Order: sequence, then C-alpha cells, then structure tokens
Amino acid sequence: MGQLQGFDILKSCYQCGKCTGFCPLSMFGNFSPRIIARDFLIDSKPSQKIWKCLTCDLCSTNCPMDIKFSEFILSCRLHSNELGLEKPEEAHSCYFSSISKFMSHEVLQPKRHVDISSDIKHVKTGDILFFRGCVPFFNLESHVSGLEKDYTIFSRSVVRLLNYLDIKPILLENERCCGHDALWQGDFTTFERLARLNIDSIEKTGAKLVIFNCAEGYRTFKIDYPNYFGKLNFQVISFPEFLDRTLKESGKVLRSFRDISVTYHDPCRLGRQLKVFDAPRDVLKNIDGVKLLEMENNREQASCCGVNSWLNCNQESKALRKMRLQEAEDTGSDYLITTCPKCQVHFNCLKKELVKENKQEFKIEIKDFAVFIAEALNLI
Repeated sequence: MGQLQGFDILKSCYQCGKCTGFCPLSMFGNFSPRIIARDFLIDSKPSQKIWKCLTCDLCSTNCPMDIKFSEFILSCRLHSNELGLEKPEEAHSCYFSSISKFMSHEVLQPKRHVDISSDIKHVKTGDILFFRGCVPFFNLESHVSGLEKDYTIFSRSVVRLLNYLDIKPILLENERCCGHDALWQGDFTTFERLARLNIDSIEKTGAKLVIFNCAEGYRTFKIDYPNYFGKLNFQVISFPEFLDRTLKESGKVLRSFRDISVTYHDPCRLGRQLKVFDAPRDVLKNIDGVKLLEMENNREQASCCGVNSWLNCNQESKALRKMRLQEAEDTGSDYLITTCPKCQVHFNCLKKELVKENKQEFKIEIKDFAVFIAEALNLI
C-alpha cells in the first residue's frame, strides 16, 4: 500500500462538527470524528481511536463537504498495520480472521460443497454464480453457534429461491472469504490474496453475474476489488436487487401463508455505502400478506448495529443495538428483516444476553431477508 492518503480525504473539512453530532458512538463517550480529523490535520498521525470507528458512514451521509470518513479510517488502518502499530484484539478470539488467513493460502483448497443438500440444484459453469460467503462458518464458532441458529440456512434459502425462479446457479467448491474483514482490520496482504484467488476462480467458471446475500461481501466486490485490482470481468449484484428485478420482469407475485408485519433494517454497507434502499423493500411489499412498517431511522439515516469487522463488541455497541431493537419493537412488527448476516448475529446475541441477565425481552424476531422469503413460500 505504502502511502497514507488521509490528508487528501480530509482536506476540505472545516471543522463544523456535524459529523460528531450524527456519530452513534458520540452518544456514549468522548469519540468524535471531528476531533480525530482535527488532530490528524495537525500532525498527520493516525489516532488509536481509528479502531473504535464503526465505519458506518452516518457522519459522511450528513457531511456538508461530502467527506468519506470511512475511507479516511480505512487508509489509517492500512497504514497503521504497515507500521506494525498496536491494534485492538478482535472479538471471538480471532476465529474469523484466522479462517480468512487460512483461506488466503493457495495450497489450502476449501471444500465448500460438503453442506449442500442433494435436492439443491446447481452447476459448475454458466452465467450466474452465487457467492455464498463466510456465513456457514458461523456455525463452527462456539459463541455464535450458541445462539441456536443454523447459519447454513442463509445460502440454502437463496439457492432454493433461485431454483424456484428456474435458475441453477454456480456454487464454487473452492470459494474463499471475500476479505472484507481483513481489509477493514488493515491486513491488506490477506485481503489481496483472497481477492485474487476469488477473482480467478470466478473467471474460470465463465460466470457473467455474481449474486451476493451478504452486504459486506457485495460491498467488497462492488467497491474494493475494482478499486484495488481494476475492473472485474463479471457483473455483481445483491440478492435483493436481483430478486426485485427478476420478479418485476416476470410479473410474479409472492404469497405468504399468513399475514405478517415486518420492518427492514438497512445495513450500513448495503444502504449508505451502496445506496440499495428500494429493492429489499419492494420485494417485501410484493409478498401478498406482508405489511412493511418503517422504523423511525431508516434508509440513509438508519442506525448501525454497532460492530464492524468483528472489532469492538463492547458496551457502547450493545447500547446501540439495544436502541435499534427498541426502534424495531416500537413499530409493532413481527419480524426485523436484514440483509447483513453480522447484523442478525449481533441483534440475536443481544436479545439472548438481555434475557439471560433478566433485563429486557424483545419479542420481535430477527430474520435474514432470503430466509424470511423462502420460509414464507414454504421452500425451506
């Protein structure tokens, strides 16, 4: 990487403080994007507070100078890692970053087909590829699996829905982690290895379109791969966008088997950073029997789940999650729907923790977007 580009990103900052006013973390302590920016502009040295930032871009969305604060944070993290500076310990005992590092070595070949049931229809070559991501590995980590959720159902639901639409997607046997967390933890070496292995594997299948059910994976392929490695030889799309487009082209109407009210949580990566707001909502509204209710903070102003790249799962992040769950509960919805696996993990984790501590019980159920639709259609 070599060069810290933070000054170029921040040079138009005139210290109005609006970023801090909108920053979720500023509600719970002395974290201030404005002060981090001021200090950097004075001495060009990254603060240790760069590791606390959620990179949610709520500050950027409301910045009058359109400064992309998450890009500044990423630049600082990459530079800090190059210099060997100390960074905070990752949550979950570094389990997920270890998996990524294992996958980044070409000699180790993943066997990702072991959990695919025989009734799933998929192919080895074709036009459409579904990138499953790391969600199935959530089942192997004791804390996440302790939530009594089967995370392999996420990808199964997507493939069953694609099969429902008469599509047999490519599923890579040697698919690697996309590298999102490695990049945002400042580990460019691991990120680059993963990216080049994934790009090469996808190109060998001849796929023209790659679908993602993970907001972070989609962002990584849509923004970060082209930014660092040049234009891709295939198109990428999120599953909500693909499903919305396909349904509108076919004229199909999805029907639920009971009346349900839902609210939708915009993940930071898919919403603010990729501007995908309408597609998931349009699909949910397309389901006969489903009523969509909006939370107070939605779309560009949606609240963050409180954690990024498995960093800083602390009291501040839990407070943010609690506020968001209360927002969802206040809508009176049966389900909180999200298109980010980590958001679901973090919301479910807090729900269980609050019940265990006898503090509060949220009745609303958290569901993955694809899982919710597949269940509504009795496909899983």
